[in-house]
Amino acid sequence: MSNISATNIINLREFRENVQAYADKVEDGASFIVMKQSKPLFKIISPWESFDFTDNARRYNGKRGIPVNRAIELLEKSLQEN
Repeated sequence: MSNISATNIINLREFRENVQAYADKVEDGASFIVMKQSKPLFKIISPWESFDFTDNARRYNGKRGIPVNRAIELLEKSLQEN
């Protein structure tokens, strides 16, 4: 079950205009999904919360990175686990 609420989802402009406030909240353990045009752009997590995209990227035949659809699947799975 996901612990992401509407307050954990922010738009890119809000993030850009209040970077320090969000950095402080992340330092205290919060995480946020930053959206752009109603689509998830990236997730901000504490450095003590782990999700290793590098490890997952190695599963794609040595290519650098992973397909965006797979990245979204992994993010959704991560959200469900938290």
